[in-house]
Amino acid sequence: MIDIQSERKISAEVDRNNQRINQINPIENSDDSNSNKVTITLRKQYGLLSAKELLELPIEPLTALWGPFIYKASVILLNGKTGVGKSTFLYGLLVSAAMGITFAGIPFERPLKVIYSDRETPPNLRQIKLQRICNEVRPDNLLFIPKELSNFQDNLHIYREIALKEKADILALDTISEAFNTKDENDNAEAVRQFRTIRDFSIDTGCAVIAVHHTGRSTLSESDPFAGRGATARADKVDIVLNLFPLKEDPSILCLSIGGKDKIAGNDSKIYLKKAGNDSFEVVERKEAYEATTSERCKEFILANLDNTEISTSQIQAECQKEGYSQPTVTRVIGALVDTAKLRKTRRGYYQKIESSTKHIGIDDLIFDSTASIHTPEAR
Repeated sequence: MIDIQSERKISAEVDRNNQRINQINPIENSDDSNSNKVTITLRKQYGLLSAKELLELPIEPLTALWGPFIYKASVILLNGKTGVGKSTFLYGLLVSAAMGITFAGIPFERPLKVIYSDRETPPNLRQIKLQRICNEVRPDNLLFIPKELSNFQDNLHIYREIALKEKADILALDTISEAFNTKDENDNAEAVRQFRTIRDFSIDTGCAVIAVHHTGRSTLSESDPFAGRGATARADKVDIVLNLFPLKEDPSILCLSIGGKDKIAGNDSKIYLKKAGNDSFEVVERKEAYEATTSERCKEFILANLDNTEISTSQIQAECQKEGYSQPTVTRVIGALVDTAKLRKTRRGYYQKIESSTKHIGIDDLIFDSTASIHTPEAR
């Protein structure tokens, strides 16, 4: 048997050995701090942001490039039947963007840098269109992609380099099937891959991307986000769906309508156009009286009845519901007003009206009615 004195000696020796081991491999309470250092290093290395860091970043207001239809770094699907005038519309739109002038009654605030991959128009006709639209002006801000680079997917790195070096504002892909050499228009998985690529490009470059697509044989509805031919994933993956279609009662008049999807500002504007010559449009006045949508009326009511003092969500809801607006509508409209820099969220559940002091054009800065008479903020 081991006596008590021997046990003490053994215990003391064990303690000394442990001390020597700790000196060689110190065990400290710094494990947590070391772990935190590693975590911070990994976050910096891979660009990870915590929710706390994300919420502390300044929120940039939406930048409208062309009314409520095109925003900076947005992804847009433009649907229309073959022969309806999509390319002609695009030429007018993009030339006006490059020149910084008004198109269809809606101003471009400055000349934009535009990249156009046009696989629908032969080169000689392209020149004729430009001559008709530009008159004596020669816009240097509109760049055409050569046919050798028409495949967006295969030449993505070149498109990205061009967009970044040129500081491009808009990229138009006419059509999306040509840009990706689509194998099966009905394949949702293929459509998802295509628009994931477009989304990444838009985020990396800050470009708004307009993807042109054909519709099927059925009559195009102004509010149908899935009017495009084939896979529905195309409409699902974009920010805004635009439908361009002739009116049933007068096919010579085209309607450009947000087709039931605008996840940027929740807008549902439309304008009516008629060809005024070979490659130009004029805004058409509609005879029927304007009837604002429920969301638009709710926006107007909120803005008209708020001053610069802080107000709670429950107060806004109560006042709006007295006027017959439902809770989901009011919630959606409050979100849209925050997104378009009309309201500021001061703290949880509280908002404050923002007096317009920037040149940024939001949804409520442009008034669109069914007579298609369009007023800029300066004209009001």
